[in-house]
Formats: sequence, C-alpha cells, structure tokens
Amino acid sequence: MIGLLFLLSGVWVGQDVKAPEFTKFDFIRERIGHKVIVEGSMFNRVGADLSDVKLTSIYYDGSRELRRSKTARIAKVANGAKADFTLEADQVPNFTKYELYVEYGAVTHLYMGDEKAPMPALKKAAPATLALVSSRDARPAAFPGDVVLTVTVKNDGGNEAEEPTAVVTFKVRGESQVVRVRLDRAVAAGSEDTFEVTIPGVESYTGYEARATFLAAEGPRPADPPAGAKELVVRSLRMVRMADGTGRITGTFKNGMAVTAGEVAATFYVGKAEVPFSLPGTLAPGELRPFEFFVPNCPAFDGGGG
Repeated sequence: MIGLLFLLSGVWVGQDVKAPEFTKFDFIRERIGHKVIVEGSMFNRVGADLSDVKLTSIYYDGSRELRRSKTARIAKVANGAKADFTLEADQVPNFTKYELYVEYGAVTHLYMGDEKAPMPALKKAAPATLALVSSRDARPAAFPGDVVLTVTVKNDGGNEAEEPTAVVTFKVRGESQVVRVRLDRAVAAGSEDTFEVTIPGVESYTGYEARATFLAAEGPRPADPPAGAKELVVRSLRMVRMADGTGRITGTFKNGMAVTAGEVAATFYVGKAEVPFSLPGTLAPGELRPFEFFVPNCPAFDGGGG
C-alpha cells in the first residue's frame, strides 16, 4: 500500500467584498430650494479599473423616502486611485438617514449613513439561501439505467449561491443511495432556475428525495508538488464546505514512479479529524486520475490542522 498524508489549514477563508470606499462625503445644505449637495471622493480598491460609475443617493426621514439625488457619473477611475464627484438633490427637508447606490457594469453596491455616522458604510448583502422548489424524475426503460431529473431551485438571498448542487437520495432495496450533482457555476441572488441533469447507472428504486445545497466556504489550497516529482502525488487539491455541513475534497492523483502503484490511500487532516480515502484500482506509471469524495459531517475548523 502507498500512503499519502495531507494537512489542511484549520482556518476558512471568507469571501472579501471588494467594493469602493469613500474618503470624503461632505454635506452642504442650501436654504433656497432646500437643496442638499454632497462633495465626495471615492477610492477604488476593487482590484481593477472602473469605468462609467454611477452614484445616486436617496434621503429618508425615518423609513419615509423624501427625495432622490441626480445621478453623478465618474467616467473612469484607475485601481488604487481616487475620483471626486458631486451629488445634488432639490427639495430635501431635514433627513435622518440616506442610502447611496454605486453601480458599475453588472455590480451594484449599497451604502448607508445617518446623522451620527454621515460617512457611507457598505451594507452587506444577505447571505445566499438556496431552496428546492420542485423536482421530477424520468425513469429509464430498464434498470440499471440513466435517470433524468428536472429540479427547480430558488435563491432568496442577497448574494449568488455558488456551485449549486442537487443532493438526491434514492431508495434502493430499502437502503439509501446518495448522489450529488453539481447544477451550475452559480445561481444569482433573487433568481429561480431550472436544471435538467442525467444520473447514470441508477438501480431500480422505489422512491427518491431531493434537496439543494451550495458552497459555503473554501479552504486554502496547498501548493502543487514539483512537475517532475518521481513519486505518488496529488495535484489541484481543493476542499470546500457546503451549506448543509458536508465537505467535498477533489484533486488528481499522479503516479510519478516508474512502477505501478496499487492500493493507493491518502489521509486528510481536517481540523482535528482524520479523513481517510482509498483510490480504487491501481495507477500505472505516469497515470493521472481525478478523484472526488464527500465528508458527511465536515468537522469544525476551530481546532486547526495537524
């Protein structure tokens, strides 16, 4: 048997929202016409140049909308640079809070401020929530065979649901057989999408249940071994945690030895837990073989790796 050992970091890396920041947001009030003018400056920290940036403010008295400003435009601002702008709104009596919408391309960011904190603060969108709306199966003419499953999912959250996955449990001879099928790259916030997937080689089943999950967090990826390593290695190692608490580990085994590798086994340390995996069959010299397996209850990551 050939064994491999992998240590996975115990810290999940959360998604950082790269949104513009504001270094200046000064209010000027004019009595005539109750005009409100904002002289502001926006700092671009998104990691790329921005063009055709649109800014619009909405003023409120409590929860009651009072007035919207004219839209200000910034033609272009380089990454790491600042750009000045002016917002103007007429007939605005005393207001208690405001919202600021910043749009560029297909991206919209919402900022908020009030009398006590007048500088715009980015409002974090609600997390993604993916729910199964409906599912239906089309059975094959004979078993085992390909089952075609049509599923509709809905994301009621404020962020896209990445790597949406259908989890299907077939009842086969009184036992549960679980199949996981990735549906797409992502389901956009507030959208409902329908997917048709084919599950091959399904045995005769008396019923099934389906649910949906999606990517919750991704662990840091270890560096690949040297290209010419003369040993058994794993490349493109990746581990993610899904919203339902399961973990998914993927990668590719490569046999860099001059002999066939048999009974290949790997152990992944996730937090304080050991997660073993055995590769079916053997690996010929120079052979590459992708793998994917799931951890039913992905351990907590507050204990670190080891």
